[in-house]
Amino acid sequence: MRIKLILLTLLSFLLLSCSMVSEKGSIPINLPEVGPGRALENTDTARIYLLSSTGDKNIDPTTKEIYVDVPMDKGSYLIEDIKSNNTYQLLVLFGTKVDGVFSNVTQYAAKENLKVTAGINNSIKMTIEDSKFTWNSSYTGKSVEQVLEINGSIYVRAVIDGSSVIYKDGEALEIDATDIGTIQSIGKGVDLEGFNVLWINTNIGIFPYINGDIDMDFHKGLVSNTLDISESYGLKLSDATNSEDFVLIAYFQGPGSVGGTLIDSETPKESWEWFDKESIITEMPEMESILGDVNSLIYDFVSNGNYAYLSTALPIAAFRVGSDTFSEDNSLSDDPTFADIQELLDFIVVKDSSNQQGTVTSIGLEGSTLYLGSESGLYYTEIDPATGALVDKEAAKTAGTEFAGVKNVIVGTEGLYFKKIVTTSGYIAALTNKSILVIDTKTNTITDTFKFYQGMPGKPTKLATDLAWDGTTLYVTGESGLVTKSYGN
Repeated sequence: MRIKLILLTLLSFLLLSCSMVSEKGSIPINLPEVGPGRALENTDTARIYLLSSTGDKNIDPTTKEIYVDVPMDKGSYLIEDIKSNNTYQLLVLFGTKVDGVFSNVTQYAAKENLKVTAGINNSIKMTIEDSKFTWNSSYTGKSVEQVLEINGSIYVRAVIDGSSVIYKDGEALEIDATDIGTIQSIGKGVDLEGFNVLWINTNIGIFPYINGDIDMDFHKGLVSNTLDISESYGLKLSDATNSEDFVLIAYFQGPGSVGGTLIDSETPKESWEWFDKESIITEMPEMESILGDVNSLIYDFVSNGNYAYLSTALPIAAFRVGSDTFSEDNSLSDDPTFADIQELLDFIVVKDSSNQQGTVTSIGLEGSTLYLGSESGLYYTEIDPATGALVDKEAAKTAGTEFAGVKNVIVGTEGLYFKKIVTTSGYIAALTNKSILVIDTKTNTITDTFKFYQGMPGKPTKLATDLAWDGTTLYVTGESGLVTKSYGN
């Protein structure tokens, strides 16, 4: 009996050992020889990822990160204990360490749909390719949160040692934070004449930066003592029939903060009537459930000068506003119906192939085509430049109690979540949950799809922080710098 027990124990141990051996394999990475026929240039570090749809492998035994940084002079790295029942994506990015931050990715190698054979070292052949982007040396290694194009200049906000630093065309602006408070973000605003200027957002208020000077009085009428402003917008809306008749709008939002005012150059700034979250709820108690702890009431907006199109967290996702919207002489009666408000605002919704209404998360305008990024793709529709209204009225108006919806979707975008879209003449750039897309607006087709590892300053979980165009040059920011890519001639 004892002999039988010993034999069974040995057999169980052997079976378990065989099972353990058969489940896992390894991949040796020989850094200088990753790709045939191409020398590694200007690199001192290789960042290696092993990603899987069933769970990314923590390949750095020390940091438990899904990547490991290997000095190039080490020559090789062995990824061990890889489960053989998964399909992997192996990535090797070649860059430099700047103040401890991996950046300046000049080349990369990628292997998709990789299977690992258990019990052996799996030698993988990979081809090195050049980065699709050019790194800007002014920001290499810096955590860049925002980029804006204003009047031909590029403004950037980077976070360095926990504090925001603002740059203009690569040079840091000298700003005394003791006068304006803690810088939280920047925005594309307007001055009192409606021309675009930089807005600096702090815990005190909004400070326009005009020709090297800071307007210290702009926020004087704002009574909130402590703000958290992640975004601010300044908007000029002209009367479509008389460009000299216009309104100027200021708006800001952030975690727990929302507010704005109509900018009136003929009224002292301290007398401007600012609204904030508290005043909205006081006037309309039903808004409390909508605002709640909202971080963003407005997801995005775009303007053609006469009309603005907003995507919002409100039940009706997107709508159009014009200068008449804010006029006391607008078409609304003292007791407007839903149809009256709908006529004034031109509500817009998107619907997928199964007729499900989606949230409009981002919005853009190129010529007379309005682009609506959503949780399920990128949609588009035409507007009438004279009235700002949708040409396809049935897309905006109700069919009984239900919106017909915008249903034209750009092929290849179905199912993607659109975080931000920016437009320039002939192109759209879109940040999605999986990639950055560049779309030709003449044909409404995707021309480029960029993954994070192709030279972007981000990671799989956060590809980029912001996008902007300057002419036909695309700017992309991320936690390790700023990169560009040029289109057109």
